[in-house]
Amino acid sequence: MYVQLVWGRARPGESDGLRQLYVDRVIPLTMGMPGLQGRELWRGMSDPDEMVFWSVWESLRELRDYEVSDERRKLAQEADQYFYPMAYPRGETWIKQFEIISTAGERNGDGPEMVMMAWGKLRLGSWDQYEQFFRERVEPSTGQVQGLRQRRLLRSAEDPDEGISLSVWDSEDDLLNYERSALRQGLAQDAENMYRGEFWVKHFQVTNGN
Repeated sequence: MYVQLVWGRARPGESDGLRQLYVDRVIPLTMGMPGLQGRELWRGMSDPDEMVFWSVWESLRELRDYEVSDERRKLAQEADQYFYPMAYPRGETWIKQFEIISTAGERNGDGPEMVMMAWGKLRLGSWDQYEQFFRERVEPSTGQVQGLRQRRLLRSAEDPDEGISLSVWDSEDDLLNYERSALRQGLAQDAENMYRGEFWVKHFQVTNGN
């Protein structure tokens, strides 16, 4: 399974228009697209103009077929109005493809979901070490943390040393309690030596899913 992740910061005050575009255009135009398993729109918890389009695909070939499709081109053109031009200094957006390496937990529960996304680039050739750390340390030690619905490890389809650790939460309080916990701080410290200085953590609310 693969993920297309479109991240960007909309022009101030344009995030509601972007959300309406998702409902009115993205969902109808991609309905029944071969290989599409699900899609969601996320909104930044600290920055309401920060948005993520998230879609899950059965195969990389089907994802890339969508990337070059007329439907994808039309949607990209319609979304342009909500963002700064790419050449403009404040233009902040990227489109990346990831393979889902590991999934733990189920996304069941009532109410909105919160997402913590930790993106980073590892030191050259450190992926196997990091994946082992994730499977043997992160997943077992966090499996019973209050409010955690699901955890995923994603690896870039373009850069073998780039990845995302993704966790889905019942509430913002649950997410923040974990982020501030000794458990989270200890895991982050143990993983530090595997990164090459490019790393960030962002929080989002799932606003639409289909």
